[in-house]
Amino acid sequence: MNSVDFLFEVDADGRQFLYLFERGKKKLMEGNTVVYKDDSDPASYSGKIIECSWDSEEQVWECMRIRTDKNTPNDFNTYRKVMRSIKDNITEEVLLNEIGEITLFISNINCRLQFNFPLPLLSCHYFLVLYEGIQKRNQYISVKLIYYLISLLA
Repeated sequence: MNSVDFLFEVDADGRQFLYLFERGKKKLMEGNTVVYKDDSDPASYSGKIIECSWDSEEQVWECMRIRTDKNTPNDFNTYRKVMRSIKDNITEEVLLNEIGEITLFISNINCRLQFNFPLPLLSCHYFLVLYEGIQKRNQYISVKLIYYLISLLA
């Protein structure tokens, strides 16, 4: 699940603030709000690191839990990556289909190796074809993941 760890604070007037870190300093995440599943008192979370997931229907962060194991929020760059992942909306089904294609390719490579085709050329070619196919479907899957899976052939 995509989640972000924020520092949550409530001021004397009851206003709620979410913070991340950027270059080691607190960065206010203006316009971001958090809701709590159990309708608990937000003031009880003040000064704590809270792990939140994005509710795309309500356009708010939903508190999942307090991170007692952490004393700093995520870095802003982590937030950006999580938001990109949420926007790309890669489902388990999509990822498993891509892995299935790679597995099929690996089986094909093993068959072709019996006929002495050069493996690096085939790997590079398939890598580019697979990457182009993913781009055409407007989905983002880590090129590093695909490259790593193909490198297992070597």
